[in-house]
Formats: sequence, C-alpha cells, structure tokens
Amino acid sequence: AVSGARVAAGDIAFDDRAAGQLFRLAGLRLELAGMSTHDGAAAAQAAPRLSFALDGTPVDVSAVVRPFAAAPAATVSVSLGQALPLARAWAYLPADLGGWPGRPEGGMLSATLQARLVQPAGQPLQWQLSGQAAVEDIAWRLAPGRDAIGWQRLAVRGLELSGHERRLALAGVQLDGPRLELGRDRRGRVMVGGQALPVPDAAPPPPAQAAPAWRVQGGQIGIGAARIGWTDGTTAPAARQRLDALAVSAGAQD
Repeated sequence: AVSGARVAAGDIAFDDRAAGQLFRLAGLRLELAGMSTHDGAAAAQAAPRLSFALDGTPVDVSAVVRPFAAAPAATVSVSLGQALPLARAWAYLPADLGGWPGRPEGGMLSATLQARLVQPAGQPLQWQLSGQAAVEDIAWRLAPGRDAIGWQRLAVRGLELSGHERRLALAGVQLDGPRLELGRDRRGRVMVGGQALPVPDAAPPPPAQAAPAWRVQGGQIGIGAARIGWTDGTTAPAARQRLDALAVSAGAQD
C-alpha cells in the first residue's frame, strides 16, 4: 500500500547539443493519492496526476491505472494549457525524408486528448484515442519564401481512433487558409512548390493475408480561404492558373 506520494517544484533540463536544442520542464508536480493491493491485486487502482510547463507551455496529465488486474488497463488524459510550438521538433526529422524536398517549418499544436489502453491476456494491446486537436501556422518549405504546402489552421474535433477495431471517426474537420503550389514540368513530372516529386520504388508484393480494412466515418468537413496554384510546363508557353478564396464544405459521410 502507498498512502500518498508527491514530487513538487521539479525542474528538468535536457541539453541536446547534437541538435542544438535545450528543453526544460519547469514547475514539475507529480501526485499519487494512494494505491493498495490489500483488497486483492485486481482491485488495486492508482490515479496519478502530473503537471509541468514545457518551455513555457502548461501541460496537464492525469491517469487512472489498474496495473494488477487480469487485463491491465489505463486511461490517460493530456491537455495543453496553450498552444505548443512545434518548430524545434523538426530538427529531429531524418535528414533524408525519402527523397522528398524541403522541410516543415513553424506550427503550433493545441490538444485535449484521452487514451485508453487494455492488455487482455494472450491478446494484442487494445487502444483507443479520443479528443480534439488543432495545428496552426505550419508550412512545408522548399526554400526561404517558397512554401509548397501550408495552412493557417487545421482543427479536428470529435476524434475517435481505435487501433484494435481499425476504426476512425471524426465529428468535424476544418481547414482554414490552406496553400498549395502544384504543377508539371516539361517532362510531365508532378511538381510541388516548383520541385519534382521523387518517383516511388516499386510496390512490395502484398502480404499473404491482408489485414482487415479500416473503417472511416467523417462528420462536417470544411475548407476555407484556400489558395491553389498550378503551373504546367508541358505547354508552350507554360500555363499558369490560380484559385483564390476557395471554400468547400461537406456533410457526414461513410
């Protein structure tokens, strides 16, 4: 039995000199009200709570855990108190992104998510993820001032993702201010942001037994203030077209 445990005013710094990044967890607080197996291991339940500020962004994590049950289970909730900058995370992407040109830049993440995990005996882990999230002001940049893809805000609400059921449901998706530069060069190759896309390798042979297909259900889907450019180098002279202020909306669909 643990009647209570607490860590307060913790501070952790991670200095990654190889990537030139310094991360800091400040104001770390961990609370565990208690857990006891005196009434049987299967009944033991813990409800830890963790909070900290990651480089100034408040993060709150709470959980309900039953580690000794016949099917160990946990429910974990994560909430960001304000948008979390993503710019420094891109330094950890591989240098060669499968031959794709450019790198992502910017981005602010807002999220409130809950994960449920169950480990039945002799079976694969079962997991579900639910909640809502948004990513703002992000771009895939080929060179300074040259965006290939980007948007002002992408918001997902009513997310329900189940790995063991192979099911994805969304109550709504809203994409505001997307930017996309497409085209073809003189050889007919597809271009994004003025750069030819890499030609994929030959597809591997299908597995002997294909996995069950995913089921996807979408709610309200909206796109606002989209800008799409098209340049076709197969014509003489090259054709250039642009769509501005494009808006699209769609209702629920399976």
